[in-house]
Amino acid sequence: MSAALPASLRRLPQRVVASLVAVVASAVALGLGSLAVLGSKMAMSVALGGLIAAVNLWALARIVVRLLPEPSEAPTPASSLPWSLAAAAKVAALLALLFFLMNCSFVAPMALVAGFGALPIGIAIGSFVRDRSDPKNG
Repeated sequence: MSAALPASLRRLPQRVVASLVAVVASAVALGLGSLAVLGSKMAMSVALGGLIAAVNLWALARIVVRLLPEPSEAPTPASSLPWSLAAAAKVAALLALLFFLMNCSFVAPMALVAGFGALPIGIAIGSFVRDRSDPKNG
């Protein structure tokens, strides 16, 4: 299964990959549901919120994987500094993007927040699915 994954996902724990896939699927479902019920601008806002949630989860997972040392090596402050700065830059970029989207009225704010709902939904589904398929949890 890991051969079919892109290189950026191969290093992530399988539970995180399952959650990431579930977040994207939840965002698509929420976006299509809002398109059917609320119209295209709301659907675009919901889909954009879901996309931001998925990219945020992917970036956070990559940063955390890099910050945590391998079991065989000891953590060093020098090795964690770039990834700590990347985490701060990720948060700053997320806030700047949200500020830009809200001030330019590109999105409907409540629909964007509804799209963010894909994150907890996807994490819950991904964790549940991964735990159910794990033979150790039998």
